[in-house]
Amino acid sequence: MRQRNIETLTRGGLLLALVALLTAFVKVPLPVGYAHLGDGPVILAGLVLGPFGAACAAAGTALADLISGFPFYIPFSVVIKGLIAWLAHRFLDPSRRLCRKNLTALFFILLLVPAGYFPADALFYGLPAALAALPGNLAQAAVGYAVSALLLGAGAGGGKR
Repeated sequence: MRQRNIETLTRGGLLLALVALLTAFVKVPLPVGYAHLGDGPVILAGLVLGPFGAACAAAGTALADLISGFPFYIPFSVVIKGLIAWLAHRFLDPSRRLCRKNLTALFFILLLVPAGYFPADALFYGLPAALAALPGNLAQAAVGYAVSALLLGAGAGGGKR
């Protein structure tokens, strides 16, 4: 049992670091700003490690917010990304990879990105700015969907939990 705990902690640490690095440092230019690649490992953390993976995803996103100079987003990011990872654990079936059920669930799960950051943007910057940021947040969800679908298609979530 001890070996399994060490392996789980190691996977969690690696996924936390991957979420933080791909969120803070890998930017994808878009017509409405940029997106990051961190949502793929957020989904992967939930698939591979379940609720512990959700905690790792939340911590990795919090670290990315701190590194990027947006510490005021940390409480929102922890809830949003932790919930995304937990929902991935709950509703995605890694053994079925790119089936319609997984792709549909992934779509709705990643809608939490714009739905979660809209109130945060409204709180910090006002409603007009939150509305202006909405296309970028939708684009972020689309990039997260693409990266996550690629990971699912590659079988990155493993088999049955």
